[in-house]
Amino acid sequence: QEHINSQQSNGYDNNNPYSIVVNGTSITISSHTDSDFSATLSDSAGITYKSARGKANGILNIDCSGLRHGEYVIHVEIDGNIFSNKIKV
Repeated sequence: QEHINSQQSNGYDNNNPYSIVVNGTSITISSHTDSDFSATLSDSAGITYKSARGKANGILNIDCSGLRHGEYVIHVEIDGNIFSNKIKV
């Protein structure tokens, strides 16, 4: 399992508004804010493979089975602020 906390981005700092756990072919994003959020999984060229929406203070699971193993970028949008993290699946 790989645990990732949010990075400060765009001047937004809310004591880690989300966290990510990568476990094999599953990505779990946990929101720590009172706002709905969205997540997009893309490769380094910007090609989007998965996208999903989550509820405030909720948990979002993204199934990555079927994707080739490698490095991807997960973009999490909360309140109009976009946070990006590199992950390996």
